[in-house]
Amino acid sequence: ADGAEFKPLVLGVSAQVPDLRSQVVRSACAVLVELAVAVGDHSAFDRPSREVVLPALIDLAGNGNKVLANAGRETLPHLFVSSHFQGMLRVLLASLKQSKHVPIRHACCKCLLYAIRYWPKQVLSPLALVLEETIVRQQIGRAH
Repeated sequence: ADGAEFKPLVLGVSAQVPDLRSQVVRSACAVLVELAVAVGDHSAFDRPSREVVLPALIDLAGNGNKVLANAGRETLPHLFVSSHFQGMLRVLLASLKQSKHVPIRHACCKCLLYAIRYWPKQVLSPLALVLEETIVRQQIGRAH
């Protein structure tokens, strides 16, 4: 897919993630997973994923509606298995550091585990220090 054609598609589907109707949200999440699987590391998915898709899904993971929150929590790991962009990881780490909401932090930790497990080392290496610092902070936070 051409990047110019792909971005409006991703943005249109992402705009449905904050909807209050669970079927709409679950469908949007399923489409986002399919798109991520189909395009993988295509550069056209990089910017929309970090600027729109991830923030919307992370917010969704903390939603008070269990069905909506579950849709976000189930979708996030799939994106981190299929797409490997440093910008996505930066958004994830920032959310993990900033959020005080336990379900969001849990979802971010799960995605971080998937990134460490499945991402190529050359993508992770430039962020190794930030990754280590974030993991250490999470362990210290759990100890208190």
